[in-house]
Amino acid sequence: MTLLSKWKKPSDKNRMWLIRHALRTLFKQGHKGALELMGYAPPKVKISDIKFSKKRVPIGSTLNFEFEIESQADQKLMIDYGIHFVKANGSTSRKVFKYIDRGFKKNEQSSFCKKHSFKQLSTRKHYPGIHTFEIIINGQVYRGYSIKVTP
Repeated sequence: MTLLSKWKKPSDKNRMWLIRHALRTLFKQGHKGALELMGYAPPKVKISDIKFSKKRVPIGSTLNFEFEIESQADQKLMIDYGIHFVKANGSTSRKVFKYIDRGFKKNEQSSFCKKHSFKQLSTRKHYPGIHTFEIIINGQVYRGYSIKVTP
């Protein structure tokens, strides 16, 4: 982290890309130092109107979700979402998906909608069960929402 701090001072576009790329796993883990290095403070937001297109998602289909955010300060927000996927043995494992990264003004309200596919992939096999969905802003996890994935 110290080296990246030094690299950031005389930065250009390519070096900033390299630093962000180096920190991508730490961002997904919500690492406070990595987030602070790139200018992400604890978020001051209000999340509302979280809606899912369905409560049961058959494997092979997609889930649409939407939510609204009201920024309570001028701030830079990295908005991701995580899903705790059910594994073959019944345990769960979280996967974080990048969504949006931009600046927000105080009192700015934004609506977001996204589609997530539950198609079988060569890199991820889906199993039936209760999957937990969460919105993650600047590494901070907001309430979990249960989604039932069916065969």
